[in-house]
Amino acid sequence: MNKLQAVLRRRWPLLVLTTVLGLVAGFATQSLAASRDVTQYQAEQVIVGNRDAGTQVNVEQDALRVNRGEVLDAAAAALGEDDPDALAKKVQVDSDVDSNSIQLRVFDVDPQRASSVVQAFADSFLTVVNADLRSEDQRLLDELTGRAETAQQALADFDAVNGFISRTDVPLPQTPTIDALVAERQRLDDAFVDAQQRLDTAKLEISQREPYSSLGPEAPRVADSQLLEVPSSVAFRMGLLGLIGFLLGCGLVVLVERVNRRVDTREELGDLTRVPIIAEVGRIRASKIPKVGDSDVLSLEGVWSEHYRRVRSAVQFVQANPSIERVDQLLNDPAPASAETAARGAVISSHVRGPGEVPRVFMVVSALPSEGKSTTAALTAMALAESGTETVAINADFRRPRLGEYLGAPSSPSLRDAAVLSDSRATVDQVVLPAGQSHLWSVASGPPTTEVGGRLQATREVAAEAARRGATVVIDSSPLRVSNDPIDLLPVVDEVILVVRAGKSTVKSLEDTLEQLQMHHAPVMGIILIGTSGSREMYAYYSSYYTSVAAEEERRTGGPGTLPGSTSTAPPVNGQVAPPPNGQVAPYVNGQVAPPVNGQVNGQVAPQVNGQVAPQVNGYAGAADRSTPAPQAAPPPFRPTPQ
Repeated sequence: MNKLQAVLRRRWPLLVLTTVLGLVAGFATQSLAASRDVTQYQAEQVIVGNRDAGTQVNVEQDALRVNRGEVLDAAAAALGEDDPDALAKKVQVDSDVDSNSIQLRVFDVDPQRASSVVQAFADSFLTVVNADLRSEDQRLLDELTGRAETAQQALADFDAVNGFISRTDVPLPQTPTIDALVAERQRLDDAFVDAQQRLDTAKLEISQREPYSSLGPEAPRVADSQLLEVPSSVAFRMGLLGLIGFLLGCGLVVLVERVNRRVDTREELGDLTRVPIIAEVGRIRASKIPKVGDSDVLSLEGVWSEHYRRVRSAVQFVQANPSIERVDQLLNDPAPASAETAARGAVISSHVRGPGEVPRVFMVVSALPSEGKSTTAALTAMALAESGTETVAINADFRRPRLGEYLGAPSSPSLRDAAVLSDSRATVDQVVLPAGQSHLWSVASGPPTTEVGGRLQATREVAAEAARRGATVVIDSSPLRVSNDPIDLLPVVDEVILVVRAGKSTVKSLEDTLEQLQMHHAPVMGIILIGTSGSREMYAYYSSYYTSVAAEEERRTGGPGTLPGSTSTAPPVNGQVAPPPNGQVAPYVNGQVAPPVNGQVNGQVAPQVNGQVAPQVNGYAGAADRSTPAPQAAPPPFRPTPQ
């Protein structure tokens, strides 16, 4: 169901387009329907072959002569048509060998016209074809017809001269001349009657031997439509063609989705790769993304923040278990590998993490732009800093730098200043600046550029130094299929986090990205799937939870409630970090180290105050918890030099 919802959300314009085209086509067929609504009549006549005739007939071959040659010319002459070819198209001819018959059909809006056309073709066929098949009988008929016509003409000529002889209204005088004329007329009349009787007898005898004869004309009737009737209702036609357009759109959607497969659900992603899925971030509209006021600065609050806290937990788990065998190292080698082998084969170049060494540098990558990579890097860094982890977020997307905007961090000095080849170039301590939240630092990229060689080197130096000082580094890199920058940064990267956006990332781009990372032995820690609709139940549950907690706090304090997990640090003011509300103290205020309150900062033992390392740093036990011995000396937390 989630897959279907994702496809419909992505392809609904195509379905709407095809449906609208169907509706428009249905409306446009109004004129066609009007022409098809005219009643058509059918006239039919059947010609049968005489099996008892002396001449054997072949109905299949003779049927081809109905609307061709002499038969067509004779029918056109009988009807007075000047265009025999157009007349021939009106006649449909079918032959049936079993019944030894030929069926003629003519369709026309005028029933009398249809009847006359089919009769003319039937008569012409019988005359021409029977004459060809019975030439001797035809000669006899012609002879007898000539005798009858001659006798009739002789009688007519006699009556023209002696018309009074045939009168019956007055008695004729009794004279020898009159008697002779009466006898002559009687002779001529008897000759005509005899010739006509001979002709009729011959016709009767020949008709019994005729190869073909007609069963006679039938009365014209309303013709059944040969095609699908066009409905007369405009609404019905629009609905029918709209449905056809919708079904056509569904077929196109299936075809497009098969050709250009996209990742829409967690299940699909799990079937495509064995890399762990760290978190699944539900789809959220841009207007609903928590931000600080009207700015672009993101806020780690509400239901949305829980997913990125899950990413933080994954990062901290990897840091707490540095020797765990990596799943992604087994993708090409199913045989079990030792922790040391996995670690040493994890990265390229000279950056090889030793056994048990805590991973510090995490790079967030994506295959294509606009998949949520920079947002993920910013919120992951916020979630890490929220837990008290000294976090440095580096903006290494040099072509489209957005991380600084999301963090509300200063944009200068930047990596561009650290990349210049001069003695006055910015140092690591100068480019690492407070980012508006306790324990969170930011490194700006500088203006967008495609000349990234120097900035890549500066990024590697800053990341390595921050990791050496014990900070957790989150690098926002360029999309992997757009630039090679992530590959160039791999020598200083401990773990790679791949961002995949549901509905945008294609199966091909994901496979190519994983293949490229594996080819360079990149340590892929896991995948973050963004923009799915599968987290709806979780959102509904936590939304009610957050709302109730905020209402309870507002009732208790008499002021606006603060949702659990929300950051309480104000954004930078004039490039400096302002003191956060709710009584918390930022590590730096106006560029100076904030003094601890009762020996603590934000309720925790300050990691470093005026250059002194506190008894407890980043969760390491010390004077604050003497029951738990520290496993090792904590590395000094990252602190830039105050400006």
